[in-house]
Amino acid sequence: MKVLWLCNLVLPDFSEEFAINRNNTGGWMSGMLYELEKVEDIDISLVFPIYDEKRLREGKRNGHDYYTFLSGTSEEDKVRMADTFVQILEKVKPDIVHIWGTEYYHAKAAVDASIRCQILDRVIVDIQGLVSICAKHYASGIPDSVIEKKDKNGGSILAEIEDFRNRGINERYIFEKIRNVCGRTDWDEMCVHQINLHVKYMACNRILRKGFYECEKSWNLQNCHRHTIFVSQGSYAIKGLHFLLKALPLILERYPDTEVYVAGNNPMEMKKTGTVSAYGAYIAEIIEKNNLMEHIHFVGSLDENLMISRYLDANVFVSASNIENNSNSVCEAMYLGVPVVASDVGGMSSIVQHKTDGILYPFDAEYMLAGWVCKIFDSDDLAQQLSRGARESAMNRHNPVMIGRIMIGNYVEVMNGQS
Repeated sequence: MKVLWLCNLVLPDFSEEFAINRNNTGGWMSGMLYELEKVEDIDISLVFPIYDEKRLREGKRNGHDYYTFLSGTSEEDKVRMADTFVQILEKVKPDIVHIWGTEYYHAKAAVDASIRCQILDRVIVDIQGLVSICAKHYASGIPDSVIEKKDKNGGSILAEIEDFRNRGINERYIFEKIRNVCGRTDWDEMCVHQINLHVKYMACNRILRKGFYECEKSWNLQNCHRHTIFVSQGSYAIKGLHFLLKALPLILERYPDTEVYVAGNNPMEMKKTGTVSAYGAYIAEIIEKNNLMEHIHFVGSLDENLMISRYLDANVFVSASNIENNSNSVCEAMYLGVPVVASDVGGMSSIVQHKTDGILYPFDAEYMLAGWVCKIFDSDDLAQQLSRGARESAMNRHNPVMIGRIMIGNYVEVMNGQS
């Protein structure tokens, strides 16, 4: 079986080919690739987006043929990308085309190319986020005056919402045309079927990054740093850092030694343009108003080993997002047995069972977020109960062998025209 993957980034194991830094995101693609490499009769070729014309190339690495295209967002770029995909499809002649994500313009171009090559019935689109839906929730909990406020470079949260809406137009086009989608939550299934009731929905969970399966440690209450909260990212509004910061003063009233560690880009740092984003300015305002500076620490972009250390070190992992499909960070935390408190949004209830393997709370009720964090700080029994439940459910849900078999089954089903 020949499978062609359209990735939304250069996978880490191919970074050296393009002389770029290893990417710390998209680990679910690498995880699936490692598992499917064990299957002898599957040949996977990969297509990567490139933003520097000098890095365009094709070759072979780690046993996989790879191809590239010059990414872009203009109408001319979309036509050019579709032409490039047609050339790649004609060269590879895949049995299955697997498009990872719907939120990028190149995904629409790939669907158009598949239509031109008359292989649309053998295309699977893998749902990551759903920008057309996420746009509705992007800036929940942020005042209109802040949403509309422009930074010195003319950027604003409103402009970011508009970008999601524009990409959502392309996304809806994909779902209207496509015949096979792969998802993993009740939420993404409902959303897709509201756009196209006739699309074939195939469920398949994510494989986590390799380091999580290789890690011999799991969360231990005695080894964690008490009263610490870990957050995987908070650089833009949809991740809900503002809700956590509004909850933090309530937590500090009971636990004044609480510390919050946030991975990823610091929204308050100046961009290359010399400006701070509008969201970053809002975060700075909340921190200053509530005198939180000594309690919040931005630790930067972390590779999987450093992420594992941060998870294991935390007393609680918090996901305060305005909307999520299936948070990979929540899944990683649960796999290690870290007590999780997550906003009950999107597909989160498909992976967190309230008070069994984690805690769910109304996303805009920061007092409930504060209350549950404090309750876990209060009760060692609750922390350990959630840890055991999280570890058990996540190890079952993210079994790589099982997930690999499901994906192969999806490929076979589509290839045999059963969809």
